[in-house]
Amino acid sequence: MSDKHIILDPTGLYDIPSGYIQITTEVEWIKFFGVSAEPCWVRGERLCKWAETWLRSWNRSEEITEIKQHPRYILGQLFATVPLPHDWTDEQLLILTTKLDSYPQDNPIAYFLADNITNNNGQIWFADPSISHLATWLSTPIPEEYKPLERVWQQRFKEHELANYYQTEDKLLFLRRWLGIAEPVFNDIGKYPLPVPDFLKQEFDNYWEQLISRTEGKVLDTLMPANQVGMERIANCAYKVLGNRPNWINQAREAKVTPYLRACWLRLKPLYK
Repeated sequence: MSDKHIILDPTGLYDIPSGYIQITTEVEWIKFFGVSAEPCWVRGERLCKWAETWLRSWNRSEEITEIKQHPRYILGQLFATVPLPHDWTDEQLLILTTKLDSYPQDNPIAYFLADNITNNNGQIWFADPSISHLATWLSTPIPEEYKPLERVWQQRFKEHELANYYQTEDKLLFLRRWLGIAEPVFNDIGKYPLPVPDFLKQEFDNYWEQLISRTEGKVLDTLMPANQVGMERIANCAYKVLGNRPNWINQAREAKVTPYLRACWLRLKPLYK
């Protein structure tokens, strides 16, 4: 058996490592093959098919060390049911494939996301699913270019009891619904267990200020603080609105929001006199 090593790269995309003889034509094949002891790197779809046929006819197919696959095919296998973006170029696909190949293969996408999403605790991508984990993930913004990878990561939870929530196609809308600031409001698994995320604080406050104003404070009458996410922020919104509308204030409303107000606000002006 020959010790010759041959890499076939029909894609023409991969960099050729040092120590390999590049072969791109039949003439180069005849010139170097069987003459040089160096391993050969055959590049180009037509030439690779020709070389493979040539080696097979001479019973030397075992000298083929590897046939490079197109990165779109490799990623397609990894992404499974998640489609690859059509606008990703071959070069981008190759860079991503190479990067993913450098991680432990039990969960390469989780390792990639942990390395590249810098605004969160990387362990989120490895933790077991739970309501608190779901809440943390929903509040983690993802750059647009990484969202296809996130969609693949979401598929890990298809068999879990929370699967329907992890499979959401619009995590921001789902988060806003869980916070109660978008319709239809979501509370199937209880209230959102974390503080209002920083990037939604302004929207949350605006929503509640408008709701309190629109209902002339009546929305506070049916509010159940123990079941309400962001109660401290709602109390502050109520203080801001009712402070300018004293005729909307009563003892019941004050008693409901006062425990959640910042002490510094209470020192400035009690709500109800």
